[in-house]
Amino acid sequence: VYPGAPDTWYDGTDADCAGDDDYDQDQDGDPTPEGGGEDCDDLDGDVSSGAEETLGDAIDADCDGDVDSFRFSALDLSSALGTQGPKIAADSAYVMVTFLADTYEDGGTAYDVAGLMHYLSLDEPGAGSVGLATWYWGGDYALHTGFDFYADDDYQAWAYGIQYDTTRYLLVDVYQASSGLFRGTGWSYPTTKQFDDVELSSTGDGTLHVVGCDDQLGFLTWMHATPQGFLSNTDISGDDVSDADSTACVANLADNEILVSQPSSGLLLSYLYFDAYGLSYSSAEPGWNAYDLDTDIVTGHTAFAAAEDTDGVYVEVDGARQRLASGAARNVEIHVGATGTAYVVYADGTGEPWLGWGSVGSMVELQLQTGLGTVDDVDVYVTSSRKVVVAARAGNRAAFG
Repeated sequence: VYPGAPDTWYDGTDADCAGDDDYDQDQDGDPTPEGGGEDCDDLDGDVSSGAEETLGDAIDADCDGDVDSFRFSALDLSSALGTQGPKIAADSAYVMVTFLADTYEDGGTAYDVAGLMHYLSLDEPGAGSVGLATWYWGGDYALHTGFDFYADDDYQAWAYGIQYDTTRYLLVDVYQASSGLFRGTGWSYPTTKQFDDVELSSTGDGTLHVVGCDDQLGFLTWMHATPQGFLSNTDISGDDVSDADSTACVANLADNEILVSQPSSGLLLSYLYFDAYGLSYSSAEPGWNAYDLDTDIVTGHTAFAAAEDTDGVYVEVDGARQRLASGAARNVEIHVGATGTAYVVYADGTGEPWLGWGSVGSMVELQLQTGLGTVDDVDVYVTSSRKVVVAARAGNRAAFG
């Protein structure tokens, strides 16, 4: 044993006096099991128990026994009740996982209707929550079903339905980072019928389109403006139509239309939208039984997904179509990458969460082990560096991976 002597790995002796771990030949910080670690390939520095998987490369990078898997960690929602979400968006620094709750207790004070947002590092989202933001509406408000979230470096925006006495509101709350302003605006209706779905979509120029619908009053509401327009309550345009009873609605920005699902009739209704004229009924497509709809648009690519209960999930990207076959679905979220690769998450009929990913027509599916058991909702986001982030919620427990 001396400096520069030949050293035999895994014999427990630091023969060359280098001070390194004799059970960590690739020096990735994770020794082999014989050395108390979990490294399953000690000749590859990219393989260790703490490594990130690369989907589709057939390598078990994190040594968990599966070549494609997610490491899930808990997100704290312990003080929230009646939780909705998650919804995921990002700016240039953070991935934000957002929830709404009927009630939230903070410092011994209980608030009616609260928002909670966990911040994850954009570069290393798997490292865990680096901060929690909360905001409150106060008393006498009741949260409706469905909300959505948008973020960029200048603005954060939340769209949701809320009830006050006998009036319901479709609102957009906007936070401006440069000024610190936080304001909400929207439209009100003299009814106690609640929204069943609220969706928020963004065009390439930053315009926000908000859609709200319900299966009782039968009103479809569409609003659009820039984040600054919503913040200042100026230049907000939109329209309402009746007889559009629906449990799910979404703006298809690629075709300037609002899609409305009617499971009771098995139809998917289409309304074209115009700045000058508002909403105009276009068509009804038979054979649909969708309980949730989602769309996404990036430069050169458009995506659409529908959760069709016992028929599972229907996916369409750039005209290519595929039905994911793992089981029934009541909710779905889709994200399409710059290359046209689709990432779809949903919970099946038993509440098991799934991720479908790849080119439409040859997408593969992966069951997600969130540690939550059966889940109520799930969302997916893909960062600019192609890190896939999934968040899930079961009751008032949540996890991300």
